[in-house]
Amino acid sequence: MEWFINLLRQYPELAIFLTLALGFWIGKLKFGSFSLGTVTSVLLVGVLVGQLNIPITGPLKSVFFLLFLFAVGYKVGP
Repeated sequence: MEWFINLLRQYPELAIFLTLALGFWIGKLKFGSFSLGTVTSVLLVGVLVGQLNIPITGPLKSVFFLLFLFAVGYKVGP
């Protein structure tokens, strides 16, 4: 397990895309009539991956934050 955490620390982009992939996968699961949804699942997986102390550089943070703002604005729409 330690090698995987070191790999994510060496390549933080993998951590981000892994968070998105796991979040979307968990968001599609249903337990009876209950489902978390993709947004909630990605946020929860992000909190869990964030506990691994993976350093994310400033430009990478900015790009993904801007993508998040774009996605929210696109979903809300005019």
